[in-house]
Amino acid sequence: MKTSPARRATLDGRGMIFFDFTGDPHAKTNGLAEDASKKITGTVWVGEGDRQARRLIAVFHDNFSVGFGLAAVAKGSSFTFDQKLVNNELWLPTSTSSARLWASLATAERSRSTIATINAFIPKRNRSTEVDGAA
Repeated sequence: MKTSPARRATLDGRGMIFFDFTGDPHAKTNGLAEDASKKITGTVWVGEGDRQARRLIAVFHDNFSVGFGLAAVAKGSSFTFDQKLVNNELWLPTSTSSARLWASLATAERSRSTIATINAFIPKRNRSTEVDGAA
């Protein structure tokens, strides 16, 4: 990976250090994930105080074949991952999104956009549930 010089910003009221990264196409890799890392470009936001990755955005700048070319992640596919500190105790994912995920030799080229927002970890105040027949 090649990285840019770190910069500072504020995200959700927290001090962040963020930097851009680009995969090194000439790097020696072992395994699928490392092979994919050669073909992505993106930005990572890291909390200054807790050193946790708060946000990751990655974009494939080249097609990436999987399974002997039977399927591929298409050039321009993007992925975003966000997480937040919950109750000042635990970092949990809050959302993920992806666009133009894959192409398949067997079914012709496909595109798909997905956004998942995870609210289950956000604490609810004054929430009560009534159950019929509960004693």
